Amino acid sequence: MGDDSGYYYQYSMRSYARRNSCLSTVVGHLRSSSYRTLAVPRTRTTLGDRSFAVAGLRVWNSLPATIRQITSYGQFRQHLKTQLFRLYTEHHYRDKNREKN
Repeated sequence: MGDDSGYYYQYSMRSYARRNSCLSTVVGHLRSSSYRTLAVPRTRTTLGDRSFAVAGLRVWNSLPATIRQITSYGQFRQHLKTQLFRLYTEHHYRDKNREKN
């Protein structure tokens, strides 16, 4: 995908927002273009908090800024896999250490 993946990201978010009316007014633009964070819509219920439209944006915003700023699809995928593996192993070993104590 190369250099135009940044365009793909913006296009994807705009088209997703158009399909999901609760996001159309909130996600129209990036809140911070340098960090690529997205505005998460407010919800009034736990069900709303768990919806993909809200939870997906929170997960995106929780990624390290270095990963969110990557413009190459291949590099993004590689760094995301590394981050998820790192989080899994930290969690796994933390739980094993608790069992020993």
